[in-house]
Amino acid sequence: MIEFKLLKKVFNVQLLFKLITNSTLSILLISYVLFSMFSILQNSENDYYFTDYNAMESGSIGEGESYKSNLNLIFDQNIIFENYVNWLFNFIQGEFGPTSYDDPNPLFKEIKLNVFSSLKLICLGLLVSFIISLFFLYLSSFPLAKKTIVDPFLSISLFHILFTAFFLFQVLVKIGLPFKLAVVLSISLGSGILFDYYTLIFNSYDTIINKDYAKFSKNSGFSILKFTFTELLINFFTITLSRIPILFGGLIILEVYKPELEGIGFLIWRSIQTVGDTPPALHTVYISSIIMISILFYIFAFNEHIRVSLSPKENK
Repeated sequence: MIEFKLLKKVFNVQLLFKLITNSTLSILLISYVLFSMFSILQNSENDYYFTDYNAMESGSIGEGESYKSNLNLIFDQNIIFENYVNWLFNFIQGEFGPTSYDDPNPLFKEIKLNVFSSLKLICLGLLVSFIISLFFLYLSSFPLAKKTIVDPFLSISLFHILFTAFFLFQVLVKIGLPFKLAVVLSISLGSGILFDYYTLIFNSYDTIINKDYAKFSKNSGFSILKFTFTELLINFFTITLSRIPILFGGLIILEVYKPELEGIGFLIWRSIQTVGDTPPALHTVYISSIIMISILFYIFAFNEHIRVSLSPKENK
């Protein structure tokens, strides 16, 4: 099992603070680059900045607001930076502005509900993939079942996410599965994580227990699981966290196809659209994107932190 000193390293306050600080600085840099891009892409027909929420609600420029149409990415950095700082302070305070130009409801509440909905489906997708992998591992002990059930399903799991997320979802709904269950199975089977989990449990386990240190522990009378658990756990976390963006990508496809899922992907897609004279809600697209980038960035940073903290090679 995991040694106590390794657990202390995983939850070391100084290391976690460094991880959070470095990740936050990286996210701030990414957010500023994207902010600059959104600043020059904003609708030229607007007479206010895309993050000027007061002007957005009133439809006119507010006093003291600095605005210049057709901003230059290089020569207008002073204006872009000033507006970025204003946006950042509003963001920290939870002030995200209205959802769109024709929807005065607070964007903060909308994003909170949509992010929670997407993350819940992603977590369910991961859980279902892991359970199915364990079931397939059991079926693999029967040659006929492996050939007729396990191998075909694993092949589906390796298809492109677009095919599985869309077409498999259609099939599952038509055969009568509940809507949410069809969604979870679609992203589980199509993300490739089903194959990865199966490979981890079936192949990686065999590889790890046949390593020299595992054989030595067995010959010495020690528990093999005790000596191999850490490496198996590292592989499990790495595979799981690395597949989250792919699950999210598949979920976006289904959210656009089925808006009733009310996920963050559909919110971004809807905000990009131009309806009549209503321009795209660039602030909604930007903020939603930054939030999802931040979540994924912190997940990957923590995954790397766990890998280094638990790795036997790093702790010699």
